[in-house]
Amino acid sequence: WLGRLLGRPPHVRDDVAVGPRTVVLPHREPTRVAPEHGGAIQRHLSPVDEQARELEALRRLAHTDAVTGLPNRRSFVGRLAAALGDSGTPAAGLLILRVLQLEGLNLRIGHEATDLLLAAMADVLAAYPLRVPGAFAGRLNGIDFALYLPVSGVADETAGTLMRALRASPAGAAAGIELVIGGVDGLAAT
Repeated sequence: WLGRLLGRPPHVRDDVAVGPRTVVLPHREPTRVAPEHGGAIQRHLSPVDEQARELEALRRLAHTDAVTGLPNRRSFVGRLAAALGDSGTPAAGLLILRVLQLEGLNLRIGHEATDLLLAAMADVLAAYPLRVPGAFAGRLNGIDFALYLPVSGVADETAGTLMRALRASPAGAAAGIELVIGGVDGLAAT
């Protein structure tokens, strides 16, 4: 079976005391194949590599909003539950951002343009977790986004800063997007 896998008989050594014949396989990363193997291992490993890539893509799809690239509701709520379920975690804050009149926006500028604006808004929202360890954002549904704040007492200030950043962004300034942000401080493990 090894010969079929390699596309040629394996190199066999008789001088090893482990058994009458010991097969010596090269120790290489699976995707790198030495020319002496004629690419046979690569042909047999590429479906595995392809399957791994497909599995990773499915995992991303299952946990990520397709329009914005943010974690979807299931992923966000799972992380939120984990953060709030840890009794060692200090009190936290949560912001909810809602896009008002999304249907009207879709009718005025079209679905594709609206999706581009939502993605640009998500980029502004996603910048916060990049700068604040423990923070994370997500898209809860078509009109609602959320931002978990790992500390309490900053929801109001963060909401104001986020609103200014969104209004200053090309997405917020374009097409008359209406946004509201609400927040709560003091979320803690139950």
